[in-house]
Amino acid sequence: MIYLLDRMIEGFYKNGSFEEGQGAYYKRFIEQLPEVEKSSLDKLWLQKVVPLWREWISTWLELGNKNPWIVEAVDPPFNAASFYDCNTLLELAAFFRHGNWSLGTAFAYANFCFINQINGGSEWLVIRNDLAFESFSTRLMLESGSFLNTMKSIIQATPEQLSTWSY
Repeated sequence: MIYLLDRMIEGFYKNGSFEEGQGAYYKRFIEQLPEVEKSSLDKLWLQKVVPLWREWISTWLELGNKNPWIVEAVDPPFNAASFYDCNTLLELAAFFRHGNWSLGTAFAYANFCFINQINGGSEWLVIRNDLAFESFSTRLMLESGSFLNTMKSIIQATPEQLSTWSY
């Protein structure tokens, strides 16, 4: 999986700016994968989700601004323009794998929000709907192979399980 993510990132730098047009690039990359490589991926990696972040953005901005690290974001400031929409877990993972994100950079996946808490780092406040429940070291999760299983767990967890870290 790490190899696939690295290929996506490397290819994107050859074809454009990482911040402009990333959705179209990931779509093309996934479409061009050989069927054997697609079939070896867990289907959840490629399953497209309905982006729900627009209905939650004001809540996520409020929660992010209550975080002692995120509230310090100034270059750029943490605001509605800080959010990137991710339609698949593969796209989300590729963003995390890229690393070196500014403090306050945020990724939205379905009804989840991940906000970077360390400038240039990889420590993300995790929010589902209106519940900020965890901090993920996503790069380590990807390298250890625990990212997908953790995502499966938090997607299926109840709010009580999330708030008590029993997912």
